[in-house]
Amino acid sequence: MAKNKQRIIGIDTDEVLAATFQNLIEYLNPIFGKNFSLKDMWSYKLWEVYGVSLEKIMPHFLDFNRSDAIRRAPLIEGAREGVAELARRGHKLVDITGRPEFTRPDTQAWLTEGFNNAFEGLYYAKSIYGVHLPTKADICLEKGVDTLVDDSPIFASEHNPLVHHGLRILFMTIMENILGERELEIVGM
Repeated sequence: MAKNKQRIIGIDTDEVLAATFQNLIEYLNPIFGKNFSLKDMWSYKLWEVYGVSLEKIMPHFLDFNRSDAIRRAPLIEGAREGVAELARRGHKLVDITGRPEFTRPDTQAWLTEGFNNAFEGLYYAKSIYGVHLPTKADICLEKGVDTLVDDSPIFASEHNPLVHHGLRILFMTIMENILGERELEIVGM
C-alpha cells in the first residue's frame, strides 16, 4: 500500500487523545476509600479493580462524565502533533468514542480546541454507557474507516474479525502493566 494513500482513520478519545483515566481514578478513590494510581490498575473494568459491581460504580462514572473533567482532560503526550501530522498528510480523521452520548457538546469542544478542527466526525459507539449504539466495528465499516487507533483490549476483541476486511488496528496505552510497552508509532502512513 502506498504511503501517500489517503486513509480514513478512526481514533478513540480516552487514553489515546485524552488522559482521562488518572482523573477518573482520583475521582473514584475517595468514594470507595481507596488510594489507587495508574500503577494499581490491572483491568479497564474499574468495578473489578475497586471490588464493586458495575451497577454500583455506574452512577459515579456518569457523574464524572457530567463534571468538567471532559473539558479539563489533558492531551496525551504527542497526540496533538500526531493528529496534526496525519491531517497534514491528507488523511480524514474521525473520532470514535465509547463515552456517554450526553458528553457530545463537551467532547466536540475539547476535540476542536485541542486539535484545531482536524476531526471530520464524532461517533459514539457501544460501551457500558450506550449498549444500544453501534459497535466501533460497525461504525468503521459504515464510515469506511480503514485504520482504527484504540487503547482498549475490550474493543480489540470486537475488531479482530475485521482484519480480513483490511481494517488496520493500532493499539496505544498508558497502562503499561496491562498491555506492556506503550505503542506510539503509527507506521506506514
